[in-house]
Amino acid sequence: MSASSLPEPSLPDSSSVSGPGSHVAPKRQTNRSTYGNPASGALPASQREGHAHAEDGYDDDTGPRPAVRLAVVQGTGRAAGAARPVPRVAQVDRAIFVRETEWETGRPGARETRALAASLTSRDFCILAMLAQHQHLNVNQLAVLFWPDARAAVRNAQIRLKRMTEEWRLLVCWRQREPLAREGWVGWRKRPSIFGLSERGAAVVAADQGLAGSDRKALTDAARNAATYTFRMHHDLEVCDFFVRLAVAARERPGHGLYHWTGANGMRGQLQVETGREDAPAPDGWGRSLTPDREVWFHLEWDRGTESPARLRRKIAGYLNSPGALGSLVLFVAPDAGREGTIRAAVSKVCREARAPAHITGRFWTATVRHLDALGSLGEAWRRVDERDGPRLALPELPGRERGAWRVEASIGRPGWWVGRPAAGEGA
Repeated sequence: MSASSLPEPSLPDSSSVSGPGSHVAPKRQTNRSTYGNPASGALPASQREGHAHAEDGYDDDTGPRPAVRLAVVQGTGRAAGAARPVPRVAQVDRAIFVRETEWETGRPGARETRALAASLTSRDFCILAMLAQHQHLNVNQLAVLFWPDARAAVRNAQIRLKRMTEEWRLLVCWRQREPLAREGWVGWRKRPSIFGLSERGAAVVAADQGLAGSDRKALTDAARNAATYTFRMHHDLEVCDFFVRLAVAARERPGHGLYHWTGANGMRGQLQVETGREDAPAPDGWGRSLTPDREVWFHLEWDRGTESPARLRRKIAGYLNSPGALGSLVLFVAPDAGREGTIRAAVSKVCREARAPAHITGRFWTATVRHLDALGSLGEAWRRVDERDGPRLALPELPGRERGAWRVEASIGRPGWWVGRPAAGEGA
């Protein structure tokens, strides 16, 4: 079925977690485990819901699901004529984060760093590097990327991440909760635990990668900010979810793979150097998707519908003013069809005013969360901005280039992909 023939969505926007977040003061650490425990296997469908396993303290959740707006359905009470109406279902679009561990764990000395290095595996180093590049990943995402062939992938991830957090103090962990009210009951829905680098973790990554001076400081500052402020955590997790789902889908197809995934911080610095412009575009990520005979390069712009049209136009103009950036496609993901139309109109307007040739306008493509959820990461979800009624294409069908000498077996998410790739998705 063509994506363009899909009915109008009946579900709200897809999101790894719902609504804007705010910083929550860290809770006193206890011995009780707080790590996620979603169903094992591939990254689950976004519509599933979880519940709490009170007896073991682990999160029993199936991962990302569509964001929900405030929706209250009023009942008539427990009996007809009750004095006060009772909310039958109420879901609020604000999740909270409780940081379970401290970021300030101190920098290990040279001897302790060597001892840690002897205890950590190549997979551990790759996990640390990936968290340095993308700031936040939840337990579901880490499980499918680093335990791809394990039957109990999430449980294995929980055990290892718990040790990296509590024993070696390399990670920061957040519990994530959503308020939920049902008739006669009000409580919290557990969501997958989220991880980032601690101060010690950042120091280990810097030592492993030979960073010093300003590079080491930039890595440490980014880890500190990610641990302190959560207002971008929802957005960051949604971006990560796009790339994780793409990696999982690609590994199921012979000859396909997501070989490179560069985070927002890495792309911002790289494009500023390449273009020599402080106002160079700052995409949410960059990917190299392999097919049997080609590779597709793309920047991802994950749009949550919060930017004004003027700011959106400035972002698009940034790409036109940085020709080197358009060596890769620019893929906009919109939360719904209405916002996709706004993005397409903005791109067309900016390109028309700049008198950009057709091949430049053709570097911009759009999709909606609905199409990606319905058709999958490799489904026919993408449409060129300058083709209003053109067909939607799958990502492997988008304009690409001759494939380089990349080993598809080493693509992100494949079994053992981290061996020989200590710099994770940004390394060779």
